Amino acid sequence: MDNLKKRNSIAPIMQAAIFGGSALVGMLGAAFIAKEALTIWMIGTSCLLLYSMMNNGMSMFAEDYKKYLVHSIYGFMFIMIAVIGLGTLLSGLSVYEAGGYRMILTIILIANFLFIAMIITIKGLLKILAEKDEKL
Repeated sequence: MDNLKKRNSIAPIMQAAIFGGSALVGMLGAAFIAKEALTIWMIGTSCLLLYSMMNNGMSMFAEDYKKYLVHSIYGFMFIMIAVIGLGTLLSGLSVYEAGGYRMILTIILIANFLFIAMIITIKGLLKILAEKDEKL
């Protein structure tokens, strides 16, 4: 049980700043080096996906997971808006012209909220089980 103790994790806003900065640097680098404009969209979308996966994984260990998830949603939306804005500015292609990246971004958005719903459900079940265990 010691391995399952709550751990201090990086705040979701700080994670958003790290992954948003990574997306910015990667997208700027791709704008200067890449031969195809869609490479810019690929890098931004990849950073958004990594943020979503890591952030939702770390939320399982957060002390106050409800507050953590609210900040997580804000961070996710910040990165998503930044990726779409930077992708449009740097590649010259809007999200509608960027091939399949509009659908990929939509899928990442839906998956992020599904992961959040699963975490809320799992945390709720764990709370109910802990209360039942205390009664026994």
